[in-house]
Amino acid sequence: MTVITAQEIEDSGATTLQELLQGRSSVFIPQTGGLGSIASFNLRGLPTGFSKVIIDNIELVDPTDINNSFQVNNLLLENIESIEILKGSQSILYGSNAVGGVLKINTKKGHKNNSLNLEYGSLNTVKAGLQSSGNSDKLNYGLSASYLSSDGYSAVNEDRIENAEDDSFKNLNLNLNLSYLLNEQLELNYQGQLLDSEVEIDGFESTPPYGPIDVVENDLNEYLQSNHYLGFNYFSEDEKLTITPSIRYSHIKREDPTNSFTPLYKGNEIQAKLDIKYKHTQNLSLLSGVEYTKQEDEVENSQSELYSVYTAANLSLEKWFYDLGLRFDDFSSIQSNNSNVIGSAGAGYRINNETSLKAHISQGFKLPTLYQLANQVDDLKPTDSINTEFIFSYNTIMSQFEAAIFNYDLKNQIDYDTTAFGYDNIAKSQIQGIELNHSIEFKNSFNIKTSLTFQRAKNETDDSDLLRTPKQLGSLVLGYQISKNQRLINNWQYVGKRKDVGGELPSYVVGNFTYHYKNFSFKVLNILDKNYENVEYYGTMPRSYYLSYKLSF
Repeated sequence: MTVITAQEIEDSGATTLQELLQGRSSVFIPQTGGLGSIASFNLRGLPTGFSKVIIDNIELVDPTDINNSFQVNNLLLENIESIEILKGSQSILYGSNAVGGVLKINTKKGHKNNSLNLEYGSLNTVKAGLQSSGNSDKLNYGLSASYLSSDGYSAVNEDRIENAEDDSFKNLNLNLNLSYLLNEQLELNYQGQLLDSEVEIDGFESTPPYGPIDVVENDLNEYLQSNHYLGFNYFSEDEKLTITPSIRYSHIKREDPTNSFTPLYKGNEIQAKLDIKYKHTQNLSLLSGVEYTKQEDEVENSQSELYSVYTAANLSLEKWFYDLGLRFDDFSSIQSNNSNVIGSAGAGYRINNETSLKAHISQGFKLPTLYQLANQVDDLKPTDSINTEFIFSYNTIMSQFEAAIFNYDLKNQIDYDTTAFGYDNIAKSQIQGIELNHSIEFKNSFNIKTSLTFQRAKNETDDSDLLRTPKQLGSLVLGYQISKNQRLINNWQYVGKRKDVGGELPSYVVGNFTYHYKNFSFKVLNILDKNYENVEYYGTMPRSYYLSYKLSF
């Protein structure tokens, strides 16, 4: 697991979640253009839609999307306490879409913290954010509002089209996180989010050779998502038992005028859930739960239902530690009915206080989406996966090192059949890789963080590389605390060669620089002014400059 703290987020100078995560170990975020353009969270070489994003207790999904994936380009960084990247299949607890892993975002709540953030920079980019958290006798709260706008740059690479217009972006994020202690054993929780954005987009010709075009008029893509969570926590007197019934509701509306077939998307997801946690002893803990999830596409008039039961156990015995998990799912829609059983098992050994080894094997699955079901060739079944990984960790006060070897085998993978003109379980893939992560802090306030990922992602039906999966990923972050009020951050990202629709894209290196002085920050993105394509045909940000100010009160 990788943890990004609030201090690391602030030090990075990042404005968006995509900017913060790009270049992290085993993370690649393909993006079709500039700020606000479609961007998905891909982990460990898995395709789009195989990794899940969660804020507090809210799972972020899009029932109307082909892959059911959430667009991380819509998330800003106001009010985030920490981010956890859980790697490896997490389907036992988090179900479908969690084959590659889970991105867990925790917002601030309870501790007194109030701030106002202002930023202005290249491309007439303006950002304003207000955040407040605190507590009273029984109430803990956290709330934030942030707004970002930019004139942007052409979504299509300007080197491919003459006189391309800039594509602007506007975004509003509202977040509320509340908990109220009804009595010593019962707590009420509410979380709510509103994501509202609009971005100008470009497209492609409708006739051969299907080249990119600069869409000038009627090119505004609008996105609106609201999420709500309500739950209770019951704590036993001995604090061993926690029972959490909850309900979650999400609504999404997208408008894409460049899509003549489906210019409007509207969908909902509702989930009712009961989790029971029991800490039997200091060394043994159990988690069991049941949940019901319903997805609906209002435009296509289609829906699906999912009933799930799951359990997981963690046991620690002196130097050994173990985990076991089991899950059952029953999925139904108008077009398909399927049931699924998966399991997981892991074991680890602490060689000493600094060194440990762990091995894990887990099954995962990805359910067919509403769009795929509406356009299926035959009765679609879930994509199945088996994930194995071996992890070596060495941690001291000043230094941390981790090496991981991972393998994914995907069977019954859902893909578009170009001969039958529909979706079918026709593919299988294998993703293998090695991750290396190292961080070290020196006594002179200097620190270094590095990561390297080597991965091989193959479509085993034709032995071709999976699309948009870099063969290597690398990052280097240099931090130096000049004085109490001054800090420098310099980070570099390497993305290796990868296959795209039109062929292989070259590797690239991008560097960013951030200087903090008291409440002011100055950052430079793309220091070398590198001209590259993250996704084929689409442009990326030129060298850009930003100045920000943070007022804490």
